[in-house]
Amino acid sequence: MIVCVCNCLNEADCERAAAARSVDAGEDLHAVMGVTVCCGRCLPTMEAIIDEVRARREREALAKAAEEIAA
Repeated sequence: MIVCVCNCLNEADCERAAAARSVDAGEDLHAVMGVTVCCGRCLPTMEAIIDEVRARREREALAKAAEEIAA
């Protein structure tokens, strides 16, 4: 799915960029991807992607910690 029409950024690319770098906002994600914010309509979706990536990291860290405790 295209997330940012202005810069032709798709959801998968945004997820990979958010996972590869520590970003806090849609503007940061744009910068990581080497583009600038144009109209800004994509920012809420990009921030949701960032939140999803952050939540996934936290779940993975908790699962790893639980495995280490159980071992």
